[in-house]
Amino acid sequence: MQQLQFFCELLFASITFIALTVGAIQDILTRYTSNKIWIIQGASGFILLIICGIIEPYTPLELIGIGLNIAFAVFFGFLFLLIGAWGAGDTKALFALGISSPIVFSFIKMEIPPQLSLVPLFLIIANFVYAIAILIFTNLIWNLLSLRKFGNWFKETNASIFIKLVTVLTAVQIPLDKLKVESFLDPIETFNEKWHIEFSIFNDYNQDDEILEQQEKKLRKDIREKADETGRKYIWVRPQIPGLVIFWLSYIIWIFFGSAGVTIISWVIGI
Repeated sequence: MQQLQFFCELLFASITFIALTVGAIQDILTRYTSNKIWIIQGASGFILLIICGIIEPYTPLELIGIGLNIAFAVFFGFLFLLIGAWGAGDTKALFALGISSPIVFSFIKMEIPPQLSLVPLFLIIANFVYAIAILIFTNLIWNLLSLRKFGNWFKETNASIFIKLVTVLTAVQIPLDKLKVESFLDPIETFNEKWHIEFSIFNDYNQDDEILEQQEKKLRKDIREKADETGRKYIWVRPQIPGLVIFWLSYIIWIFFGSAGVTIISWVIGI
């Protein structure tokens, strides 16, 4: 029975890993993910959930956990979509992940208290902390390596110390000739007597795609014109990191190391 359980867990993990990998690659290349990915992942996870439950019936506590896991996916999927934290593709990915990651796998190295193992999806999402930290560290290293090329980071840019710190951690500099009309690099500098930095935490996912695209094209055109007028040679831009890249990193961390949330929550609630 243990071998069958391990085989079921391996299938769950494989289905999820393949779906997130394909989705992340597609999102990086096109900023679009096919619904087929999440339908296949969700359907495969659901079928596997039933088959594995027939082979080895779930305990009442496990059934409660499976229900809570799916409810967590639905609630927070819609919540993050409504507040503009991510797009519809990320919400669909979360739904599918809630079905294909129904239990804490036995091969997870971290020891997880039973109270926290009821909702494994929460433990996976908690790894967003690690995933984002990895991306920020990578961005910082890139800027440090580029410092010699561009010189003073903010020689021609007006911003507070806090904004400059956030910029170095989340944005990169590129030559103006690389700022294309259509790009996955969002300019965060605008010109109003002086160059200054403006950026928002969340993208406006609720706005019509065509309107948003036209606004982005106009912004890039205006920036290039102002740069030509002022002799500006480079610009700060924020890479559009697809949410699925963070999903993918979080899941990899979960499979090999466990969850970032376990230690913190265990300490807070005294488990």
